[in-house]
Amino acid sequence: MKSDIPKLMRERGLDAIMIVGGGVNNPIMTYMTGPARLMRSVYAMKADGTSLLVHNPMERDEAAETGLPCSTFADFGLKNLTREEQSEIKGEARMMGLILEKLGIKGKVGLYGNLEASRLLSQVEFIRKRTDGVEIAPESDRTIFEIARSTKDATEIERMKEIARRSCEAVGIVRDFLFSCKIHGNGLRKPDGDALKLGDMRSMIRTEFIKRGLAESSGTIISMGRDSAVPHNFGNDEQPIETGKTIVMDVFPGEVGGGYQFDMTRTYCVGNIPREVKKIYDDVLEAQELILKSLQVNSLARLYQDKTCEFFESRGYRTIRQDDKLQEGYVHGTGHGIGLEVHEKPRLAGPETNADEILPGSVFTVEPGLYFPDRGIGVRIEDIVYATPEGKFEVLVDFPKELSPPSVA
Repeated sequence: MKSDIPKLMRERGLDAIMIVGGGVNNPIMTYMTGPARLMRSVYAMKADGTSLLVHNPMERDEAAETGLPCSTFADFGLKNLTREEQSEIKGEARMMGLILEKLGIKGKVGLYGNLEASRLLSQVEFIRKRTDGVEIAPESDRTIFEIARSTKDATEIERMKEIARRSCEAVGIVRDFLFSCKIHGNGLRKPDGDALKLGDMRSMIRTEFIKRGLAESSGTIISMGRDSAVPHNFGNDEQPIETGKTIVMDVFPGEVGGGYQFDMTRTYCVGNIPREVKKIYDDVLEAQELILKSLQVNSLARLYQDKTCEFFESRGYRTIRQDDKLQEGYVHGTGHGIGLEVHEKPRLAGPETNADEILPGSVFTVEPGLYFPDRGIGVRIEDIVYATPEGKFEVLVDFPKELSPPSVA
């Protein structure tokens, strides 16, 4: 949790942290400053909590919203520094050094953010040479922010629940529209008589997200048939919906500007459901229910991958632990943490070196799936789970798991 940052800094021997980049789509900056829409900024904080947010003068109102002590680039003479150095990169690096000096920061400094790598490397080198008593200290293991963000406090959980609620509203509208379309031959017809395509569903979900103040972080997976059997195939917008084929709908919207994220997958099939599809769907659903019932706090997250593999293997399916090149059967991990990014700690998979634990405050997905490209069948069911401070487990939103319209099931 965010309140753990000072303790984590002390454990790593960090005297201060510095975060660079804007406040939009920069998870670590957002974590420390809140959802301020800053295009460029530098945030520095000492181990005792003393901090300073430095920003473009034009963004002073947005910066003030954070409630943090603030200064502007002009206060540090960025324009003159850039002119003297004959380099924007070096000018910014000098300013970063001056920010450290203003806060009286000496010793080891952790540097974070989302600047372009070669630019940041140049600035690190400049600071090392030109700022006395400061060591930019790399982290060789999980960073302090990966650890802190792997558990959420009550405020974060409330925000995530609200994002989940709005997301599920949007998904429900698209699902209901899919189920309401009339079967015509081996396809579906919209009310206007045109064939329903995957792109129609994608456009609809995007519109419904926007109505609810949500944004797609990198799109939405709506894939069918063979494409649904490749886990991260986003699907072909021009492909008409066909009866009897699996449709995987994996949504991962979030707050506009890069705030908290949501992630949920449902698999649908309309018309006559092939027996094979129903069997695979039921097995995936049973696998998810098994994992949800077996969750325990203070447990190693990767062990749930073993449980998932054991279950699928007992049903005669091949799994990724048998062959890491596997492309048919169970081919991915059981789940992942989620927060300001869609993929965070803990990771419910990985090698024996993965020491991630499920702790009170952990928020993560449980998403088993089975995939058969040659048969044109893909099934995944995914929900977000919250480990409460009391050690209980709560699914963030209870959204129906139904393969087909109730009248057809």
